[in-house]
Amino acid sequence: TTTSPDTIAVVKPIPPCDGGSDRYGGIQILRPHQPNSVQAFISVRASVRRPSLPEKRSANPTRGARAFEVVCDPRELEFDGRTLAAQGRKIDLVYRRVLINDIVARPAECAALVRAYEARAVCVANSLRCKIPHKKAFFAVLTDERNRELFTPAERELIQRHVPWTRLLGDVKTTCESQPIELLEYVRGRRTDFVLKPNDDYGGAGVTLGWETDEHEWDAELQRALADRERAWVVQKRIAVRREIFPMQTDAGVQMRDMLVDIAPYLFRGRMAGFLTRLSATGLANVTSGGGQVPAFVVGPRVGGSPEARHPA
Repeated sequence: TTTSPDTIAVVKPIPPCDGGSDRYGGIQILRPHQPNSVQAFISVRASVRRPSLPEKRSANPTRGARAFEVVCDPRELEFDGRTLAAQGRKIDLVYRRVLINDIVARPAECAALVRAYEARAVCVANSLRCKIPHKKAFFAVLTDERNRELFTPAERELIQRHVPWTRLLGDVKTTCESQPIELLEYVRGRRTDFVLKPNDDYGGAGVTLGWETDEHEWDAELQRALADRERAWVVQKRIAVRREIFPMQTDAGVQMRDMLVDIAPYLFRGRMAGFLTRLSATGLANVTSGGGQVPAFVVGPRVGGSPEARHPA
């Protein structure tokens, strides 16, 4: 029997005003300063079963099938009510790199992808539902004591341990550690304990760390956020972050630096399937804000004992 080829398609960005984009290993990567660009990566049904899905041409030797990559513009996608296609090839699975904000802002250019998603004609990862936890106000819902009855005791314990206290910024009354407070007055007088963030942004954009500002700067940032009529802002309690000493290659040679350590697990159906690790010399781990992505290794006992035991003199 002959197994028909599956298709990996990369939908490249709609050309931004400056026409720029970077390429890594044949994959289009948007520069952070291109807010109006749209990018998607579309992969294959066969590769879904693989433990990891490389973001470029790959093969699945267990099936003997080849996987093909098709690079196209989002406006080249076609959906006939049953099949999403690009350049004449059926697309089975979409690894979405398109920002949802861009899909909303440019509906006509992303219509084929959205219609295929609505019709469940193609598998999309990440799902559009990921927009809910992407918004920082999601954490305000979790940590607001008025919502306690929405969660089980186990869920409330999980939230208490892992989710920092968060509130939408406003001149309002709320609670903190079961005590009533005036939110604006409370965070204004405790700047070293709080961070100010836009509700819907990424890459560390717009984030102000209260402990890295003086009182005048903190108050000015709070006032600016309160006056913003285009988007909402949140204040979030500072949490303890892990910092360790790492070697860093500089123009002066290798130097030891105190770095923030950020490990973000990938969860699939409740199980960890890997993690993203970042180091940063600043208070923000985002790559676009000075952080850097690094490899991480899980270290365990040697199999078969020590090297000396395996290779005696």
